[in-house]
Amino acid sequence: MLQRRKIERIFRDQIDPESRLVNAEADTLFSLSLGGALAEEGVIHAALQILQAGPSMTIDQVSFLLRTPYLGGGVKEADARALFDRKLRSFKQQRFSLSGLISMAEKVPTLSRLAEVLTLSLDGSNTNNRLPGDWAREFLLNSVRSGGLVIGVSTAENTRRSSPGN
Repeated sequence: MLQRRKIERIFRDQIDPESRLVNAEADTLFSLSLGGALAEEGVIHAALQILQAGPSMTIDQVSFLLRTPYLGGGVKEADARALFDRKLRSFKQQRFSLSGLISMAEKVPTLSRLAEVLTLSLDGSNTNNRLPGDWAREFLLNSVRSGGLVIGVSTAENTRRSSPGN
């Protein structure tokens, strides 16, 4: 992405130098059809971050998982997760164990979905030895059906969870 921005800046400087003064990116004299990196797109970036999660995570990794809308329950629990993130940061720790996070989340009633998702999805017991097609199915189907990724939970289970009344 930095490469693309650099190329755009160079072209803008050479072709349309006045646009830098006006900051008129929408009205530039040229257009690049160069796409951005797939890894920087919302759900793909979230999926990659979730895959990198392990038994011990940095505060930045934990914070991302708490803030992403792509992890099951992320939208409904957004406010509670933001408060939980603030609480974790107040500890001034750089690393957290997954088991410790699950334990703390289970003690907060408004984070029940987070505790469930962390237990089911990120504990490693049910995510080892999965084929890329299995991951793709989980990331794409579950994000559409449930409004968030629920890794490690079967598609049938996610369908039941996302059906009306659940």
